[in-house]
Amino acid sequence: MYKICLALILTSPAALFAQGFTDVDSSSSTSGAAATSAPAPSQDAPTTVPATTDSSSGFGGRYFGYLLAKPEKKAPVGSFAATFTYEGLGDIAGHPRTLLGWTATPEINFTKHLGLQADFTSLYVRSIYPGQTRFLMAAGPRINLAPRSKVTPFIFMEGGEVRLSTKANPTKDWNPVAKGGIGFDYKIAHGFGFELIPGEYIAQYNSNDTWTHNFSARAGVVFNFFR
Repeated sequence: MYKICLALILTSPAALFAQGFTDVDSSSSTSGAAATSAPAPSQDAPTTVPATTDSSSGFGGRYFGYLLAKPEKKAPVGSFAATFTYEGLGDIAGHPRTLLGWTATPEINFTKHLGLQADFTSLYVRSIYPGQTRFLMAAGPRINLAPRSKVTPFIFMEGGEVRLSTKANPTKDWNPVAKGGIGFDYKIAHGFGFELIPGEYIAQYNSNDTWTHNFSARAGVVFNFFR
């Protein structure tokens, strides 16, 4: 009997030790089977894509696009020039004479290249006696060749009247005139610039049925107006 009890006592620790290894192996095999039996994601399931920011859409994109964009250049809708005027005359009393004065030129543009301008010029000569004063009013089309650039060349043609007066003769004599020339506007700041007309041809019809041909030049400031 005691031999049977002794055998049970000696075999019990070995059985318990073997049972522990059996539990560990069964639990690891169960977890591995569960891992391998987990369903794979379906190919038809929607996938999540990280959101991207489009700088060209939305309020932020339009705002920063407006700040980074270059400002639109516009042609002026009109201008006003005040220029110092020099006009060379032919021989008067045996000597060539010059007229000096001022010119005011308002101008309005119908399109980017076509406008209408008017000249109001007051000239005088004091180097001869009696001194002569001329007041000229003329108007005509103006063609702007590059209305959006910093330097704007233009050509113009005008027709009008000129009034001649002297101290010795109180009678005012009005004669028709035709004139044309080329000029340049140089932009200094927004709405302000320098105007130069290096050559202007003036034809004056006299009361004795003859024409007088003169040339003048102008330089001064110009104010441009934008819509």
